[in-house]
Amino acid sequence: MQRVVPLLLSLAMSLPLFAQTTYTGQANFVCSAASAHPVQYAYQFTCRGIPLPGERASTVQGVPTSYYFSTSYDYLDVNIPNVAPWPSSNNANLNITLFGVPNGTDPGQLQFTDSFTDANGVTHSVTVNATWIDHVICGGRGCYWHAPELLTNSITIN
Repeated sequence: MQRVVPLLLSLAMSLPLFAQTTYTGQANFVCSAASAHPVQYAYQFTCRGIPLPGERASTVQGVPTSYYFSTSYDYLDVNIPNVAPWPSSNNANLNITLFGVPNGTDPGQLQFTDSFTDANGVTHSVTVNATWIDHVICGGRGCYWHAPELLTNSITIN
């Protein structure tokens, strides 16, 4: 037994450590991408500037800590201080794993995964989860525009 414990301990210490962080976005966030029609398909979903409350703002150009995605362009952009530099171009790895439209009082669901390789050659995986409803925008000419409203949302980075 005395020989097994040091062996197991040395094996455990030699395994690489993988950090996983989940950031929770602002609840009830109305996406700025609006349309004359409600979102019916995953490729129509776009949401810009989702704030991440509790995270400090980036010191780079005063950009707030947030994230943006567009499923139609396979695009995910994240601005979180102390996270490896995010590629500033479309990501061909975006994969929608769950999508559903709101039905009555049940919210719609959206989940997708993505990955990126940082400047050090390390690959990071990302998962975004959200529940949403169709938010109708009313103005002087009536209620015409639709935009997704994220009831809950989170982004997990490994």
